[in-house]
Amino acid sequence: MEEKEAAEFLGTVSRTDISKQHRRAEFGIAIHNPQKHGRGYGTDATRVMLWIGFHALDLNSIFLLTLAHNNRAIRAYEKAGFKKCGTFRKAAYTEGEFHDFVAMDILKDEFMEEYPPGTNIGE
Repeated sequence: MEEKEAAEFLGTVSRTDISKQHRRAEFGIAIHNPQKHGRGYGTDATRVMLWIGFHALDLNSIFLLTLAHNNRAIRAYEKAGFKKCGTFRKAAYTEGEFHDFVAMDILKDEFMEEYPPGTNIGE
């Protein structure tokens, strides 16, 4: 993803572990420049990726994992429509200790309610 006006690289957005059988995928995003955090870029990019996943790829569920103490990310994901759906206890080892992951997901019908076909998302 990049900032439109400055054509500046901001970070990466991905859908991985796509299952055609189960019509689900895992979502990931990283904004690499901390000075660009909190400006809505992540929320916008997330909504665009969700739109593509649900409208173009006909997925039914998109999920993610984030560290439980990453409150900024959790708020951003909730703003984009994700809901907490579980915890993987002490499933991440970083900075010399174990941390919980929070699992979050969003379903197609939840997204479509908020963003029906024809809704303009992103540019």
